[in-house]
Amino acid sequence: MSAIALVVAVILVILGVAHFYWAAGGKAGTEKVIPKIDGKPAINPGVIITVMVGVGLVGVGFVIYSDC
Repeated sequence: MSAIALVVAVILVILGVAHFYWAAGGKAGTEKVIPKIDGKPAINPGVIITVMVGVGLVGVGFVIYSDC
């Protein structure tokens, strides 16, 4: 297994887990990842789309890991 592929897979899984945390109602880090316009969030992602992004990130991480 390539070390780069392993690092990329781990990063993707960590990002996916962060999305699951945010979908479950977690607030840590949201002020850094959601842009603001005039002090208000520019986007308001819902739970479903946040879970979908998390599933995609974890899925791609596992695909990269299994291909190595």
